[in-house]
Amino acid sequence: MANKPLCMQKIKQIFRLIDRGYSQRLIEKQTGVKRRTIAVYLQRLKVSGFTANKLLNFDEEKRDSTFFVNNIIILPHCYFI
Repeated sequence: MANKPLCMQKIKQIFRLIDRGYSQRLIEKQTGVKRRTIAVYLQRLKVSGFTANKLLNFDEEKRDSTFFVNNIIILPHCYFI
C-alpha cells in the first residue's frame, strides 16, 4: 500500500489528534496510519505555517490547495502520489 493517498477524513483525523497534542506513536495507534506518513503530514503542516486547528477550519478548496496539486501531496523536496 505504499504511496496510497489518505482520504481527507483520515487526514482530518490526524490533524485533530495533532491539535490535541497526541504523539506520532499514539496517532499511529488511533488511526492505523504509519508514523512515517504522519511525519510527512506534520512536515507539510510545519511548512504551511498554519496550525492543525486553523487548517481544519479552512474550506475544502483552500485546504486542498495548501496540501495538494493534482492529488500529489506537496512537500519542499519530496512528492508522494
